[in-house]
Amino acid sequence: MPSNPCPGCLFGKFSRVRFGKRFPENLATKPLERVYSDVCGPFPVTALTSNAKYVCLFIDEFPRYVFVYLIERKSHVFKALKQFVRESRRLTGCPVNELICLQTDNGGV
Repeated sequence: MPSNPCPGCLFGKFSRVRFGKRFPENLATKPLERVYSDVCGPFPVTALTSNAKYVCLFIDEFPRYVFVYLIERKSHVFKALKQFVRESRRLTGCPVNELICLQTDNGGV
């Protein structure tokens, strides 16, 4: 090996520091305590059963359930949220006011 290796060779030899484990106090301890949401699309093709070009996702952190809703426009996200709350309430038995944190990426237009 040369005595003065190039910066790229040095960088390639570095090992990455592992990501730390999440602290247990930051994890959700019951259903609907922390829910993540995202909207994907528009896709170039529509869904087979509807004119949906977007997908709205809700992920409940505690049980790791993923709810997927097909929507036609981004303006229909609120309807998907209401449907998610109804369905998750029916599945978990938790009242609506138990939804403590809804985290999104504040998506643009």
